[in-house]
Amino acid sequence: MTKNRLSIFFFFDVEGKASNYIYRYLTWLQEVSTDVLVVVNGALCERDQKSMMEMGVRVLLRENRGFDSWAYRQALEHTSWEKVRDYDQLILANFTSYGPVLDPEEMIRV
Repeated sequence: MTKNRLSIFFFFDVEGKASNYIYRYLTWLQEVSTDVLVVVNGALCERDQKSMMEMGVRVLLRENRGFDSWAYRQALEHTSWEKVRDYDQLILANFTSYGPVLDPEEMIRV
């Protein structure tokens, strides 16, 4: 059974650029998620904003304040708590992880 999943991926880069591994991670999240929202603390260069939007992920830019948990909270509020309740699962991920290391469906199976 396919799950209705929301993935929220948070990252920060002092130069406002997304490294290649972030795109790999986002591609993986898209394989296992209904919706992917990227939360960027601080700035994100136009090229990366455009690339992410072309991938079909939503991008939320926010002030670099409050660390990971505050970024997730703002993302949930941005999505709306009502819509969040419609998802079966929620994946919270960030740029301090590197992956995936296994088949996406195998990693996410519950």
